[in-house]
Amino acid sequence: MKKLKAVEKGCLHLTSVSIDKIQVRVTINTVIRNGSNCETMASEGFGTFYDNRETAVCTFKESSGSGEMKTIVKIEPNQVTIQRNGALNMRQQLVAGRKTEGIYLTPYGRMALETKTKTIQFAWDKGKRIGKLQVVYDLWMQRNYTGCYNVTIQMEGVES
Repeated sequence: MKKLKAVEKGCLHLTSVSIDKIQVRVTINTVIRNGSNCETMASEGFGTFYDNRETAVCTFKESSGSGEMKTIVKIEPNQVTIQRNGALNMRQQLVAGRKTEGIYLTPYGRMALETKTKTIQFAWDKGKRIGKLQVVYDLWMQRNYTGCYNVTIQMEGVES
């Protein structure tokens, strides 16, 4: 991939940008708390992890009770975008310390999502080929509070 770089007199030159791309096993653990109720969910999938130092992207396939879906997780400083397509369709943008809106598509119609992101933490160890994303947020669906979500996505490089 190439990146544009401004130089003298407004001319643009292409310079190469190093992008690491590896195959990963992805484990997702979600804890949802709403009052005294607590629900835990876990899933696993396989996909690809890209990192260009400014943005990291993890794409993977996972299965749910409804079927298979492709998930894309884009990680930027203080911001995460999650998009799922397949058995479940949704787009959610999470920005640390802010409320954001998203969508959730069901066979019965479109549902509005609203999130208030509390924390986003991401670490990637290039040498060990392991990483962890943790996001904590409050979620409302159709203006009804569904709980505080603590989502941990662990990525581990696998031989391709």
